[in-house]
Amino acid sequence: MSLPSGVSEADFLEIVDHIAKTLRPKFGRVHGSKEDFAQQVVVWSLEALPRYDSSRPLPNYLYRNARNRALNAVRDKVTRFDYPCKECHEGRPCGPNGNFCPKYAAWSKRNQAKEKLSRVLPLQASSDRPTGPSTAEDEVLARDLASKIEAEMPPKLLADYKKMLEGDWRSVSRSRRQRIRRVVAEILGEDGIVPLCGEAVR
Repeated sequence: MSLPSGVSEADFLEIVDHIAKTLRPKFGRVHGSKEDFAQQVVVWSLEALPRYDSSRPLPNYLYRNARNRALNAVRDKVTRFDYPCKECHEGRPCGPNGNFCPKYAAWSKRNQAKEKLSRVLPLQASSDRPTGPSTAEDEVLARDLASKIEAEMPPKLLADYKKMLEGDWRSVSRSRRQRIRRVVAEILGEDGIVPLCGEAVR
């Protein structure tokens, strides 16, 4: 694959290395080791070159591409794409009375639950959870996401994060709460700020 005019292989590798180092703190952990993530950024950058418009700065273009791909990779770890029925997935339900077949219906329900848990108030206090039927599977998914966030939360924020989970968010300064919400959003691959435990968002 040819590089843009005026860009040497050394220049390209320097740009990509800088991008990998910049994105690694936010996204690298889902890709394994530091070397694994750096290699993945090289692959993403090479795949993006055919779409590169030379009127744009190459580093900016490659950074945006790698960041988007890293976000997608994080989301892929939350949402499942291994659908069990091609007909149902393509909008031709094969179940009785024009409904989805049982396998696809169950897969779709799991997928929607994981998507919802990853995007909308993923960690609410139990007293703030809406009343209604809840399944053991939903609880397991919520615990999985909570474990992921706790494992990836920087140690210096962990104590205050746990206070917020327990509903004691008023004892954490506003700036620190905002920082923790941003970290949670980054771990879940979100661009916005995620409220925790029914916290009032001002």
